[in-house]
Amino acid sequence: MDRNSILTTLFACWIIALFVEILRFNNTIHEVHTPDDTLFDIVLIAITLIVGAVSIIVATFLSPKKSLS
Repeated sequence: MDRNSILTTLFACWIIALFVEILRFNNTIHEVHTPDDTLFDIVLIAITLIVGAVSIIVATFLSPKKSLS
Protein backbone atom coordinates (compact mmCIF):
# COMPACT_ATOMS: atom_id res chain seq x y z
CA MET A 1 0.00 0.00 0.00
CA ASP A 2 1.22 3.45 -0.76
CA ARG A 3 1.20 6.35 1.66
CA ASN A 4 -1.99 7.96 0.32
CA SER A 5 -4.04 4.76 0.69
CA ILE A 6 -2.83 4.30 4.26
CA LEU A 7 -3.75 7.88 5.16
CA THR A 8 -7.13 7.52 3.47
CA THR A 9 -7.84 4.29 5.36
CA LEU A 10 -6.77 5.87 8.64
CA PHE A 11 -9.00 8.89 8.02
CA ALA A 12 -11.97 6.68 7.04
CA CYS A 13 -11.61 4.55 10.19
CA TRP A 14 -11.42 7.70 12.30
CA ILE A 15 -14.61 9.12 10.75
CA ILE A 16 -16.47 5.81 11.17
CA ALA A 17 -15.40 5.57 14.83
CA LEU A 18 -16.61 9.12 15.47
CA PHE A 19 -19.91 8.39 13.74
CA VAL A 20 -20.49 5.29 15.87
CA GLU A 21 -19.65 7.18 19.06
CA ILE A 22 -21.96 10.06 18.18
CA LEU A 23 -24.78 7.60 17.50
CA ARG A 24 -24.09 6.00 20.88
CA PHE A 25 -24.17 9.42 22.52
CA ASN A 26 -27.42 10.24 20.70
CA ASN A 27 -29.00 7.05 22.06
CA THR A 28 -27.74 7.84 25.55
CA ILE A 29 -29.28 11.31 25.66
CA HIS A 30 -32.65 10.02 24.46
CA GLU A 31 -33.07 7.50 27.27
CA VAL A 32 -32.79 7.50 31.03
CA HIS A 33 -29.12 7.60 31.96
CA THR A 34 -26.76 8.62 34.70
CA PRO A 35 -24.39 11.58 34.50
CA ASP A 36 -21.55 9.05 34.41
CA ASP A 37 -22.88 7.62 31.13
CA THR A 38 -22.98 11.07 29.57
CA LEU A 39 -19.51 11.94 30.83
CA PHE A 40 -18.13 8.63 29.52
CA ASP A 41 -19.56 9.27 26.04
CA ILE A 42 -18.25 12.85 25.93
CA VAL A 43 -14.77 11.79 27.07
CA LEU A 44 -14.75 8.92 24.57
CA ILE A 45 -15.59 11.29 21.72
CA ALA A 46 -12.94 13.80 22.86
CA ILE A 47 -10.26 11.12 23.11
CA THR A 48 -11.15 9.78 19.66
CA LEU A 49 -10.92 13.29 18.21
CA ILE A 50 -7.53 13.92 19.79
CA VAL A 51 -5.98 10.53 19.03
CA GLY A 52 -7.29 10.53 15.46
CA ALA A 53 -6.10 14.06 14.73
CA VAL A 54 -2.67 13.46 16.23
CA SER A 55 -2.21 10.17 14.39
CA ILE A 56 -3.15 11.74 11.06
CA ILE A 57 -0.82 14.70 11.66
CA VAL A 58 2.04 12.42 12.69
CA ALA A 59 1.45 10.07 9.74
CA THR A 60 1.42 13.03 7.37
CA PHE A 61 4.46 14.92 8.60
CA LEU A 62 6.75 12.13 9.80
CA SER A 63 6.51 10.01 6.69
CA PRO A 64 9.59 9.79 4.49
CA LYS A 65 10.00 12.80 2.23
CA LYS A 66 10.31 12.25 -1.50
CA SER A 67 13.45 13.61 -3.07
CA LEU A 68 13.13 16.46 -5.53
CA SER A 69 15.31 14.79 -8.15
